[in-house]
Amino acid sequence: MTLSAATVEQYIETSPMYGGYWRVVGGLIEELQLRLPVFMATRGWTPEHSQGIDQMNDSSRKMRVSVIDLMQVHNLVGWRNHAKSLHHRKQHGEVHSTITTQHPSGAYVEPGNIMKRRHVDFMPFNYSIAEREAEQRLLHAALHTAPQS
Repeated sequence: MTLSAATVEQYIETSPMYGGYWRVVGGLIEELQLRLPVFMATRGWTPEHSQGIDQMNDSSRKMRVSVIDLMQVHNLVGWRNHAKSLHHRKQHGEVHSTITTQHPSGAYVEPGNIMKRRHVDFMPFNYSIAEREAEQRLLHAALHTAPQS
């Protein structure tokens, strides 16, 4: 198989859950001399602060990049422990944006609090006619945390 920069998607998402994927991605980035405009996203999913720092450091090192475009805290696992580290990394240009992911219905109180405190840049959630909890709990919080124009 021959691979070139033209065949690589512009969005790459990794996770510690994907096993050796970080190293494969890092090798391809180096071999193909990619960086921009590839958007690099990864996630952490450990409750412990020190393990979260290790996961963030591992992702950058193994992918051979100095900046992660989107760092995700998966399933809100340990988000309180990681908020300060993520903020620090953003301030130092190591991470561009932060997000929490996978908010099941019935678990919207905490994401609403996170939004109100502006701990993350993005907050995806389910919103449908069949699942109205997001409307009741998150849209109000989103309205009041939106950037002012």
